[in-house]
Amino acid sequence: MRKPNLLLCGAFTALAMLANHPANAAAYIVSELGLLSGSFDVGGNDVGGINNSGTAVGMTSTGGIANGPNTFGTIYHATVWSTTNPTDLGTLGGTNSGATAINNAGQVVGSSSLTGNTASHATIWNGATPTDLGTLGGTVSSATAINNAGQVVGSSTLTGDAAIGPQTIIHAAIWNGTVATDLGTLSGGTVSVATGINNVGTVVGWSNSTTLATLPRYGMVLPRPPLARWAGQMAKP
Repeated sequence: MRKPNLLLCGAFTALAMLANHPANAAAYIVSELGLLSGSFDVGGNDVGGINNSGTAVGMTSTGGIANGPNTFGTIYHATVWSTTNPTDLGTLGGTNSGATAINNAGQVVGSSSLTGNTASHATIWNGATPTDLGTLGGTVSSATAINNAGQVVGSSTLTGDAAIGPQTIIHAAIWNGTVATDLGTLSGGTVSVATGINNVGTVVGWSNSTTLATLPRYGMVLPRPPLARWAGQMAKP
């Protein structure tokens, strides 16, 4: 019987999985996914998704360090692994990019900084060619998932990067081609994010609302906003 593959970023992560779950890990072949350049001492890598062909996507350190007016730190590029060898997917002209999902046709989505690193947009790669998916009018958007029909979901800031007090308004979005549609929020909400889409176009994610306006923040344990589900015409072309 053929053993399934377990693809992991980094030898240390793989060893930890084996040590903590010896019974379960014994059924898998553990493979380290390589870096574009450099070593795990400079950035490392991260996997965002995998399709039915076993092609994985994520981001990898290029081995470089950015020290510019609008970006600083380790440089990462969106990466695809057909086996364990990485391929650099490049950017939209900026310094950094990252991939989050891949469909069974090999289309990859994620986000990339633009030239000058003053904005970051949701991006789709067909092969190694990135296409800017745009935003809902703001300067920042990000793609989190894609279905086999090529519909992409994620989130975006609105025109003028509108905010209510200190909170930037972010809405879940769906892209059909390069046209972004605002999926809105639960009643009274200001922030929503789409995290998945199935092959019939139903979208899921989360949103805050009038009954639970608190958002999770790094380093703090706060109530999770309720899950949201978008269906019908709003989620289909």
